[in-house]
Amino acid sequence: MQLGVKVMHQKNIPSSEARKQEHVNSTQFYIPFDGTAETCPYKTGDLYEGRAIVSVGFTENVYGKSYHIIVERDRTHCRQKYVFDASHDLKFCKPVERMDKVVDEAQISRLLKQVDMNKKA
Repeated sequence: MQLGVKVMHQKNIPSSEARKQEHVNSTQFYIPFDGTAETCPYKTGDLYEGRAIVSVGFTENVYGKSYHIIVERDRTHCRQKYVFDASHDLKFCKPVERMDKVVDEAQISRLLKQVDMNKKA
């Protein structure tokens, strides 16, 4: 740890900026996203921050190619949509459901079973 502190002070980088850069360096993907599923680092069913990925989508607009993932809810979070650009930088995230709405768990399990059947077919 002492070495890391020395390096931060030598470069005159505040510790918070150094932590952010360390996070960026540890989570970078080196293959740029080209709009295909092969270059997207996430697949349906994988985990993102400990929660299952429900869907993956791809978009192309005037700003370039991007992809988004929708992550399943847990006890403290509702479903979230994360949007990444072609260089895999997180552009924004937003909830995709309202927390005050009563969620029908039977319908959700039915939809997840349907997705599983479609993946097998």
